[in-house]
Amino acid sequence: MNALIQTLLKFLRDLPTWHELSHRHEPNPLLEAWLAAHKDSKAKEIEKSSTSAELPVEGAVDYREMKWDSYTRAVESLEQFTFYVCGSLVKAIPKENFSHHREIAALRRVIRRNVPDNELLDD
Repeated sequence: MNALIQTLLKFLRDLPTWHELSHRHEPNPLLEAWLAAHKDSKAKEIEKSSTSAELPVEGAVDYREMKWDSYTRAVESLEQFTFYVCGSLVKAIPKENFSHHREIAALRRVIRRNVPDNELLDD
């Protein structure tokens, strides 16, 4: 029994740590290029899904510029929309920038689909 425990301890000591695992490989340029292309296609997909014939594509929000996959929280107040990453404010969009109520409604729909923790006002 003692030998089994010693063998198990030796095995556990030889396992790489999380830090070693996460820094083991050099960046792969092909993977980086694929990820960049995928991110661009995701932004186009969001733009297509968030607009319709009656909603303008361009306006107060550049949907291609928004980093939807990184936002962890979005809050709407009477004056603005604020976006957070891990509790830190990273973007604020004043409502005065919107020219029509439909743009605000479109942004709310996109936020509901893409930001897990959102506090939005009623339409």
